[in-house]
Amino acid sequence: MREADRLALSSRNVRLTPAERQAAPKLASVLFDAAEQLARGAPVGPKLVEARAAILAAGYAQVEYLELRVEEDLRPAARPRPACATAFCGVAWRDAADRQC
Repeated sequence: MREADRLALSSRNVRLTPAERQAAPKLASVLFDAAEQLARGAPVGPKLVEARAAILAAGYAQVEYLELRVEEDLRPAARPRPACATAFCGVAWRDAADRQC
């Protein structure tokens, strides 16, 4: 389930500060937009580079990983495949202190 701004309804997100809550939907937006473009056939490598840059531009300090994986066994996917579910995975940190959790 998601908020109107596409942020996930989760116990973690209810603990965000007002500034973090304001920035959080930007991450969801970048990920959803990239996933839609990948599904339409955008090349994976350049799209991941572009999405990583957009996450950093949205105010995140670091993108730990951003990958396209085959959902069945999480092996790297070279492209989304309609016959197989793929997962678009990523972790981004707002600042260095976030990594202390």
